[in-house]
Amino acid sequence: MLGAMRLPRFEEDPGNDTLKRPVGDAAAASLFDKQPTEPLPSTLLTVAQAARLLTISPSGMRRLQHGRHIPFFKVGGSIRFAKSDLVSYLTRQRIGSVGEYR
Repeated sequence: MLGAMRLPRFEEDPGNDTLKRPVGDAAAASLFDKQPTEPLPSTLLTVAQAARLLTISPSGMRRLQHGRHIPFFKVGGSIRFAKSDLVSYLTRQRIGSVGEYR
C-alpha cells in the first residue's frame, strides 16, 4: 500500500487574507505557480486569416496545425495563430539560392 502523499501547508497572512508562503515540503506548490515565460502575442489570427497570410488554403493551414508545424492557441475552442509564429515559420521554410552560400 502506498503511503499518504504529504501536501504542503501554508501560513495565512492576516493582513490581506491570502496564503503567505508554504510551510514544509513545497515542491507540489511550485507546480501551480507557473507564469508564462514568453510575452503574449499582440496579434492573433483565425485559420482563414492565417491561411491568407501564408497564401495557402484554409485546409492547408489546418494540416499544418494538426501536424504541429506551426504553434497555435486554443481560445474557447477556436484555433488562433500568432502572427509572429507565422512569420517565423515562413523564415524557417526559406530555401536560399545557390550563390547565397558562397
